[in-house]
Amino acid sequence: MFGLYLHLGEATNFWINLVLQALATSWIIQTTLRLLGAKPRFAPVAISLILILTTALPWLTSMLLTDIFAELSVLALYLLVVHGERLAAFETIALFLFAAFAAATHSATLGVLLGLCGLGVARPWLHGRIALRNLVLGLLALATGAVMLVAANFALAGQLAWTPGGTGVAFGRMMQDGIVAQYLRDHYPRERLKLCPYRDTLPATADEFLWGHSVFDTLGRFED
Repeated sequence: MFGLYLHLGEATNFWINLVLQALATSWIIQTTLRLLGAKPRFAPVAISLILILTTALPWLTSMLLTDIFAELSVLALYLLVVHGERLAAFETIALFLFAAFAAATHSATLGVLLGLCGLGVARPWLHGRIALRNLVLGLLALATGAVMLVAANFALAGQLAWTPGGTGVAFGRMMQDGIVAQYLRDHYPRERLKLCPYRDTLPATADEFLWGHSVFDTLGRFED
C-alpha cells in the first residue's frame, strides 16, 4: 500500500508526498490539541514549534518512510475512539481513512493499533470513558486497512497475500549484515544453491541488492 502512495508522487519527485505528510502532521496535531482544550489560541503553533525544535518530527515528516504514519495513526485512533462524539462528520471520515491507510502501510503499525484497541476490553477499568460505538469504529478502520493492504497486493502482484515480497526484503537485510555471505562460505560446495556462483560478488547493502542491478534481478527477483 505504501508503494502506491509513493507512486502518487513519483511524477513530482515525491514532493507531493512530503506536502501530504506535512499537512497530515499539522492537521492531526492541531485537532488533538483542540479536543484536549489547549489554550490560548496560539498554543497549537507554540507546541508545534517546540516539537519541531526538540524532537525528530521534522525529519520523520520529511522522510519517505512509514514512520510518520505510525506515530500519527496512534493519535488518529485516539481521536476516533476517545473523542469520537466531539468530531465533526468530515473529521470522523478523514481520521477513519487515515487510520486505515496507516495500518495498511506497515504490519507493525497495524499491530500497535490493534493492541491499543485491545485496551477497549478493559472498559470497566477505564470507567466507561470509551464508548462501544467508537471502539467498533476504530476496529473497523483497522479492518479496512487490512483489506486495503491485501487489495493493493492483489492489484500489483496478482496475489491475495499479506506481504508477498517480505521474504526478499528480509533476505536483503541478512545479506547486508553478512549472514548470507557467511552461510555460503560455510556450506559451499557441499550445498549447490542458486546464489553460490555469485558468492564473491554479493551487493554490500540491502538497497543495492533489492533496487540496484544486482544478482536479485538475475535470479528472478520476488518470483523465485
